[in-house]
Amino acid sequence: NADDRERVNAFDWRAAFPEVFARGGFDIVLGNPPYVKLQNLRKVHPDVADYLQANRGEDTYLSAQTGNFDLYLPFIEKGLRLLREGGRMAYIAPSLWAVNEYGAGLRRLIAERRQLDRWIDFKAHQVFKEAITYTALQFFTRARNVAARIAIAPDGKDSDIDWTDEELAVDYAALGGEAEWLIATGEERALIERLARDCKRLDDPNCAVAIFQGVKTGADPVFKLRRIAPSRYICEGREPSEVNIEDELLKPIVSGPETKRYFDLCTEYYLLFPYRKCRSGIELIPARELE
Repeated sequence: NADDRERVNAFDWRAAFPEVFARGGFDIVLGNPPYVKLQNLRKVHPDVADYLQANRGEDTYLSAQTGNFDLYLPFIEKGLRLLREGGRMAYIAPSLWAVNEYGAGLRRLIAERRQLDRWIDFKAHQVFKEAITYTALQFFTRARNVAARIAIAPDGKDSDIDWTDEELAVDYAALGGEAEWLIATGEERALIERLARDCKRLDDPNCAVAIFQGVKTGADPVFKLRRIAPSRYICEGREPSEVNIEDELLKPIVSGPETKRYFDLCTEYYLLFPYRKCRSGIELIPARELE
């Protein structure tokens, strides 16, 4: 109705740029789309969330049909719709859609149309001061590509990238469809592919029944202890103290600077784990029994 139309204030691209769409669309789409999780979007604009997730035939946003998508995904899809033949698009956007579950719809769309041309991944380098995000410069084309070229810029500098280097090219057959993409090239890609082929993943049924959340103690000085001898540990709080606890209650833990890729990990830190297996899964050991 009229009230909803005024409140939503939808932008009609074809009405605003008739001369552009008379030629088939834009030559260039450039931008930094909004990063808004679906849960937060629903709190403020539930009707917009419903619109993006609705099935409208050819007008359906495929990127919004999988999991708790983020708003930047349909912005990528919309930008590609606005391109004319020969057009190009460049966004700075989170890189997580290439690997996260909610990115499956967009991965399938991009893989089918082969529209990703170049990708500059900043890894953990923080581009924006006001927010912690893992971003990449993402370049797309309206035309199909044989391969996507991937470069890594962990220091935020991309000026020395040689795009003629054949090692940067990843064929679309190797990139994959809607499954998780491996954003790596050269020796690193070969190593990870070998590990995936020859080793068990942590979510293999032989390794774990279920993975639902990482370690989140809420009180590291209490639960994360440094081992100095069998059943002897240091509690590193404001006033470090030695405690005696049975080794069976503690599990080795690596975190922060102790974690390194491709190395056997050793640690002197252990996590107090007051749980045990039971018929229904895992239960907290009662306080009296712990005493």
